[in-house]
Amino acid sequence: MAILARNEFGILHLTISRPEKRNALNARMFDTLTEAFADAARDDAVRVVLIRSEDRLFSAGADLEEMQTAPEELERAMAAFFSELRSFPKPIVAQVN
Repeated sequence: MAILARNEFGILHLTISRPEKRNALNARMFDTLTEAFADAARDDAVRVVLIRSEDRLFSAGADLEEMQTAPEELERAMAAFFSELRSFPKPIVAQVN
């Protein structure tokens, strides 16, 4: 389970890689995305962010198992991510099937 990141030609590629869970995002993955977007906002070498998945399915959304076992942690991570996303100053492209 991971968020894979690589910066190439001014494009930060963020890839959701958790096919065994239909790319459902857990708190750790939301935290990783939040950090990646915060870093990209400060990095002049990043001109745009491309978010995609390795699998054909982009994402099933938030991890339902974690929503039941650790809802406060997941909600905290989601809130931080969406706050960062709303204030992100550069273009974001989602590659969704």
